[in-house]
Amino acid sequence: TVFCRRRVRRRAPASDGDPMRLTLAHGDILREHVAAIVVTANPWLNLSGGVGGALLLAGGDDVQRELHAWLKQTGKTWLPAGSIVCTGPGPLAANGCRLLVHAVAIDALYQTDEATVRRTLAAALQAAADRGMQSIALPALATGYGPLSIRDFCAAARPILLADWPGLQECRLVVKDADALADASATLG
Repeated sequence: TVFCRRRVRRRAPASDGDPMRLTLAHGDILREHVAAIVVTANPWLNLSGGVGGALLLAGGDDVQRELHAWLKQTGKTWLPAGSIVCTGPGPLAANGCRLLVHAVAIDALYQTDEATVRRTLAAALQAAADRGMQSIALPALATGYGPLSIRDFCAAARPILLADWPGLQECRLVVKDADALADASATLG
């Protein structure tokens, strides 16, 4: 993936002794070569917009079927904000991705708050760490169809992104354009 700008913030060593990196970039998150990718999700787990919509267009029909099968198997028709569901990588396996973490950071009316974003992001990073992933890429949750600005998301996410997630060696926050990258960089420092 070609980025116009990339900023790297080094963190203290993770508990496994390797330094954790928080990388800020702009571009297409689906082109990232990472072990796991966080996918924005609506409460019905329909891959209809944002990263989920792009995934579906990139050949993610199997992922959509897996999500709907999970809902049926669990007897649910929707999930509350703060929920995550993990699936296989679908078409992103070609980039080395092994796990998709579908993160529901908005409610049925596409509303959210910073506490919900923190809870959702923490659950997504924990799920990746628990499954042995060493690298993860994530979008700015609740900033597309949701009500948050990039700065709001980054302010909410900062304590989660700077926390220790044993096993995760790199976390990439991938935003859509250079202006969003500048806002993320200014907020995350």
